[in-house]
Amino acid sequence: MSYIQNKVKYNKTSYKSERDVMQFLCCVLGNGINLDLKGNIESYSDAEFIITEDVQPLIYIYPLSSTPNNKYHLRLAGCSNKGWKEAVQYLIDCILITPDTVKNIKEWKDNIHYLEELRDYPTIVDKYATKESAEETFLAELEALTQTTAERCNHKHSPESVYKVHFFNVQWSDCPVFVYKEVKQIWSDYDLGNDHYMYKTSLNDELFESYPRVYMWLKHKGVLEGEQVIVHWWW
Repeated sequence: MSYIQNKVKYNKTSYKSERDVMQFLCCVLGNGINLDLKGNIESYSDAEFIITEDVQPLIYIYPLSSTPNNKYHLRLAGCSNKGWKEAVQYLIDCILITPDTVKNIKEWKDNIHYLEELRDYPTIVDKYATKESAEETFLAELEALTQTTAERCNHKHSPESVYKVHFFNVQWSDCPVFVYKEVKQIWSDYDLGNDHYMYKTSLNDELFESYPRVYMWLKHKGVLEGEQVIVHWWW
């Protein structure tokens, strides 16, 4: 899939050309486009940047941010989507042949090094691509750890993040249908979706008052009072 052609095809009111897509990505402060941890455009990990149009002058361009020492142009630096560097060069070429009469273009020409820096930034390498490299990377990151999620939220106590709980697999199991119907009610009450959604609970009075059939089934299966349970149902 081509990221650029996808945007032009399905966002015709925003993008009239491939140049429009690239300048939105590279020249707009706070455009909401970011990289994932593997260096790909978020939600477009398999997308390629394929340029099919000739280099042409821009009709307009967004203004260059006046924020001192800003690095917003490097927000997508190191993008690992195939064709990214070539696409940035395409934008640079379009900018350089655009007449100075186009609003904001002179600022970009005078500061074209911003986009050149973006183009030349080393491509992000996924160090978690294999188990071998992942273990080495993980241990290094763990050794350099400076903060936990509890500390990030100013919690003085850091409880264990990994612990065992009971897992209640509702679908295609020995779960009685009359209990299954109450689980469906849980999904309706909390507006839960399919496949990847789960419901976390504990065997306690609150669960009994709201969903007594689920409570009694869990107790029947050996869950003790106060123990936690993850409920999973799909359709």
